[in-house]
Amino acid sequence: MSKRLLVELTKRFVEIRTENPPGNELVFAKEISTLLKSWGIEAHVDVFQENRANVWATIEGSTGSTNKRPKLLFYGHMDTVPAGEGWKFDPFLAKSSNGAIYGLGTTDMKGALAAILCAAQDLAHHRERLRGELILLFVSDEE
Repeated sequence: MSKRLLVELTKRFVEIRTENPPGNELVFAKEISTLLKSWGIEAHVDVFQENRANVWATIEGSTGSTNKRPKLLFYGHMDTVPAGEGWKFDPFLAKSSNGAIYGLGTTDMKGALAAILCAAQDLAHHRERLRGELILLFVSDEE
C-alpha cells in the first residue's frame, strides 16, 4: 500500500464536506466511484435521496467458482458529524503535523476509507493474491 496515496486520499476526502445533517455524500460517492473505475474496478453509485448515495464494488479473486469463494466485506460511511466549534484551523483543510493528519473525519472515518481504497487498489492489481471476493460498501447517513 502506498503511504503517499493514503495521505493524499485522506486529505482530499477531508475537503469533501459531508457533515450530517445534511450529508451531501453524492459528491464523495462519485469521487470514490471515479477512483475505483480508474483502477479497473467496476463501481456502482446508488442515489437514494437528493445528494445522498451509496457506493459498492466487487473485486473478484483469481481462483474458484464464484458461488464457493469466501467473501469479505469492507464497509465504511462517508458522512461526518458536524464540525462544531473549537477548531484551531479550518476542519475542511487537512493539516499534517508530527506524522498525523488533522481534519474533520480523519479518524471517523475518511482516513479509514482511504485505507480501504488503497488496499482495494493493491488487490485489483494483484488479483492472484485474492482467493475470494472483496466487496466494498461505502454508505451515507451513518452519523
